Amino acid sequence: MGGGADRAGTAPVLALLAATGVIDMDAIVVIPVAGILLGGCMTATALAGRRAVDELEQRRGEVEAALALGLLPRDAALEICRPAASQALVPALDQTRTVGLVTLPGSFVGMLLGGASPIEAGVVQLVHGRRRP
Repeated sequence: MGGGADRAGTAPVLALLAATGVIDMDAIVVIPVAGILLGGCMTATALAGRRAVDELEQRRGEVEAALALGLLPRDAALEICRPAASQALVPALDQTRTVGLVTLPGSFVGMLLGGASPIEAGVVQLVHGRRRP
């Protein structure tokens, strides 16, 4: 499974979907939905980490200047990392434009092949399209 940040992003959404009755708690439904959510979280986390490291390397002088002004090391790094982390969400946002063309049929067909009814597969398809930021 993913790291703590990935689970922290997946668990509340999965709990909300289950609590509102959008998805059944049957393994055949929970496993694919959790996988979809976890995959999105893992992508965003990996991209945010890569972007943050790259930005910190390229803008080392700015971090040093912030430290010289009295900022704590964590605060100095966050000044650089926050914009980079927000840019890590761009691929997921861009994907929402093609949700009906690429992503949803895969979810729908996967659910059907897994033994779900067409209604259950349709619900997962709708939830998957709406859950992306």
